[in-house]
Amino acid sequence: MIGKLGIVTAVVVAIAVAYTASPAGAEVIPAATGTLTMTSDPGDYVGQGLSYAYSVPATSFSVQNGGNLVRVDLAGPAGPADFWNLAFQGPAGQQLTSGTTYQAQRWPFQPATSAGLEVFGQGRGCNTLTGSFTIVSIAYGPFGYLESFDATFEQHCEGATAALRGEVAFATPAPPPALSLGVSANGTGTVTRSGAVTLQGIVTCTQPVTVTITGAATQTPRSKKTASAQFTTSSNCTPAAGGTWQVTLKSSTANAFAAGAVNIAEQAQAIDPFYSAFTGTTITAQASGSSTVSLVRG
Repeated sequence: MIGKLGIVTAVVVAIAVAYTASPAGAEVIPAATGTLTMTSDPGDYVGQGLSYAYSVPATSFSVQNGGNLVRVDLAGPAGPADFWNLAFQGPAGQQLTSGTTYQAQRWPFQPATSAGLEVFGQGRGCNTLTGSFTIVSIAYGPFGYLESFDATFEQHCEGATAALRGEVAFATPAPPPALSLGVSANGTGTVTRSGAVTLQGIVTCTQPVTVTITGAATQTPRSKKTASAQFTTSSNCTPAAGGTWQVTLKSSTANAFAAGAVNIAEQAQAIDPFYSAFTGTTITAQASGSSTVSLVRG
């Protein structure tokens, strides 16, 4: 049992961030650190007049794209009943910003013009709520990745004078680099007497992905009779080994490919697996290249 002004240590199991701009996305990322401290006035229903201090690295949090809602889910050491859920949301269309104090009503039922706040825990919450919170600091990385968050808050249930006050802060691991790609064609290809060309190349990637390769081959010999064709293929790529691609094509014009130089314009595209899951939207990486390939009789 937690006594008056009792202090407990907990593991912050989930720190979750969601955004009203997009309901999708649920990538779970371990947080690096997390703390929650609270003091409750006598007569405050949620805090029961006690003080709380939770600390120790967080084990996970999830972030969704948008930028104006931060949710913190904490599990304490005293078993399933020792938990806290906190939510901080800016007014509709307003991203939370450092140094700003928000007057709040109960999340998620607040009017669009009001900020939302909720501190619920150990089976106790407010039916109606007034209060405020101040964003001490908040920092974002690529694609809205929440790197750190620190907020103080004050909550009053049912219009009571008694309050629950506290501060929650956490930091996440450094955001992973966005997916990066590279693509090129080999310097030599083959062409048959019927004009069928075989081209090969490589792709590089910083995360394991399936890469789509598109391109165009154009050959204008001395006769000025241009042969050209477009192609699409795919390659499974890993950071250590890269990937290879190969296509066989014929000219889409009346003129056939022949031995000699052919110009290749190649593009690579792949979905970033981390940030697409994180934001709930499709984040793609692209790369392009141009090559002169020597066609030999195959």
